[in-house]
Amino acid sequence: MTNTTSDLPYFVLALTLGATAAFVHLRYHDLSLLLVSISAMSLALARPERPWRWALVVALCLPAGQLLAYLTREHPTRAMVFGSFIGLVPGLIAAYGGAVMRRGFDVLFPRQPGR
Repeated sequence: MTNTTSDLPYFVLALTLGATAAFVHLRYHDLSLLLVSISAMSLALARPERPWRWALVVALCLPAGQLLAYLTREHPTRAMVFGSFIGLVPGLIAAYGGAVMRRGFDVLFPRQPGR
């Protein structure tokens, strides 16, 4: 069981990476799914317990960015809104891939006590 206070910096990092992906999604309409995947995988490598939370935090920043853009200045199309929710799929796949890689690293390279 992990300590939730030690996860706080990771949640802040996840929100920051998600906000960056949302900005890229709004401005360039490209590469945001790649950023979501890389971010979720990296966070799951660092914290492999419950990897779905990293995918949710990072990927749900895309629709939140769409909502913020709609409320402030832009009016995204339906396709853009639905496209922002698609970020959950590669985010979940990448997060679970990162958790599996971390467990594989732990099996292949076990940590020795005292190091």
